[in-house]
Amino acid sequence: LAVECRAADADLQASLREALEDPATRAAVTAERRVLADLEAGCLAPVGALAEVVEGDDGEELWVRAVALSPDGALSVRRSATGPVADADAVGRRLAAEMVED
Repeated sequence: LAVECRAADADLQASLREALEDPATRAAVTAERRVLADLEAGCLAPVGALAEVVEGDDGEELWVRAVALSPDGALSVRRSATGPVADADAVGRRLAAEMVED
């Protein structure tokens, strides 16, 4: 989903951001995109990532799961990571690094 508006209309941009931006969704998308970018996933790469903000023992936390498969599906690396919602990019980066090590 995308919304476009005039670049010079700062008030409208702020209103749209306030009305449409969801912090939990932003964190999940940030983590997923980081995993995919660090694993150099493309349109033909069998790689997937899913993140969600959940209620943890100490409040909200980010859970990220990812899988990378060989082209024939015979080999797979599946990992998950958790961390603070505010550190979504770092959680995604850490998960991708663990997967690369495997």
